[in-house]
Amino acid sequence: MTNEYNATNPGYYLNKNHWNSIYYNEDVEIELINKLIDVSYSLVFNSLPKKKQAGTSNENNRDNWNSV
Repeated sequence: MTNEYNATNPGYYLNKNHWNSIYYNEDVEIELINKLIDVSYSLVFNSLPKKKQAGTSNENNRDNWNSV
């Protein structure tokens, strides 16, 4: 992905094989950014222990997110 868009770089402070940094309002379409957020959230959520998953919503509903 980092080769396809100017607005992407390997993840800052993260595993650069698995994470990307994306600069908003550049050449990455908002639909792709939203899809990447949903996929990332699902990957992290599914890696949580089942007990933590039960106490957390996995609806991927950004209307309820404060930071987006």
